[in-house]
Amino acid sequence: MLLLLLLLQLLLLLRQLLILLLLLLLLLLLLLLLLLLLLLLQLLLLLLLLLLLLLLLLLLLLLLLLLLLLLLLLLLLLLLLLLLLLLLLDAAIFI
Repeated sequence: MLLLLLLLQLLLLLRQLLILLLLLLLLLLLLLLLLLLLLLLQLLLLLLLLLLLLLLLLLLLLLLLLLLLLLLLLLLLLLLLLLLLLLLLDAAIFI
């Protein structure tokens, strides 16, 4: 009878240990999931930073293109002024 009681007590203790082990395993799984989530978030932030850098580079390229267009317009204006000056000089020679 005493042996049966001791065996029952041992089984109860074993069950409690098993529940504790399962809880620890669940906690470990939860921590692993959290770590994976943090890694994913870090990757997402890195991707966002790269996208922002690409956008900034595109904006810089657009600004350079605009500056080039402005320089071309200035050159065209200078050429038109030179042509006007030559026409005025030509008209002054005929008079």
